Amino acid sequence: MKGGAFKLNMHPKTYFDGNPYASDKPLPPVKSPVKEKRDVKPFRPSHPAKSVSILNTVTLEYNFFCFCFVLFLFLIVLLCLFVASVL
Repeated sequence: MKGGAFKLNMHPKTYFDGNPYASDKPLPPVKSPVKEKRDVKPFRPSHPAKSVSILNTVTLEYNFFCFCFVLFLFLIVLLCLFVASVL
């Protein structure tokens, strides 16, 4: 092996002591933060929940259909009773 063991403070000063990021230029002035105007909008969900009114109309239509069907059957029974009583 060439040379001896590395000893502290025996390195060349030109390579390791200078600060490579040092600069003689003065720093630019500090920018004050610019306040941005925000659009104040209320929160609106992208997908609102189903409204109750839609469910109620479906239920009402179904109830109306059932009511008409039962009324129709009742009228048929009355018609059959009327025909049977006449004969």
